Amino acid sequence: MTILPQNFDFKRIMKEYRLSATFSVLLFALSVYALILIFEDHFWTPFFGAQSSSVVFFSIVFIGVVIHLIRMRTSDLECFSTALATTFSVIWFYELIYHYSFPGDYSEFVNLQFNTFIMETGLTLLVLVGYRRIRIRRNNYFVFMVMVFSILYVLWLVIGFPQYDGTFQLPRFLNIQNPFLAGYVLNRFSKLFLCLAWVSLYRVKRMGTRNSQI
Repeated sequence: MTILPQNFDFKRIMKEYRLSATFSVLLFALSVYALILIFEDHFWTPFFGAQSSSVVFFSIVFIGVVIHLIRMRTSDLECFSTALATTFSVIWFYELIYHYSFPGDYSEFVNLQFNTFIMETGLTLLVLVGYRRIRIRRNNYFVFMVMVFSILYVLWLVIGFPQYDGTFQLPRFLNIQNPFLAGYVLNRFSKLFLCLAWVSLYRVKRMGTRNSQI
């Protein structure tokens, strides 16, 4: 099973999906830069105000959705707008969950009208733009990814919701050695599986079949 069909034509894809492909290449380059920062122990990616790992994960969402929609033979504009909306959706969905995990912090987050507007817009666009392509019924990949995300995130909460600044935000129901390292890992892997879940919403039913050739 491969992500791209055997007869994948890169030149034709770049021509027919110029906007989507160009943006994907830029995000891929940005992800490589973010990975270099991670290996150099840089927590944040400059100019974006985001964790370096988040830059990689959210780029995966856009690129992954683009690949699936190209396999569905959508137009370039639909491919780009759906991938962008899906990326905004998962970013603000995670932000909503994250901020509601802090005791008393949710009221301040909701009152940030600009953030709330972007979050609601992202979630709405996912429905309006991508609803015809989303597959939830009998989508075992999506269910599995969401389950793994939920387990990892709950583990992060029960060990006290440790943050990178060395503080606990919740009572510790599960005491483990080096909880901050565990929180660091749980934070990243929970976010990764949530991103993979959003990508799997557009997964082609039968990958590599005649109906999905490029």
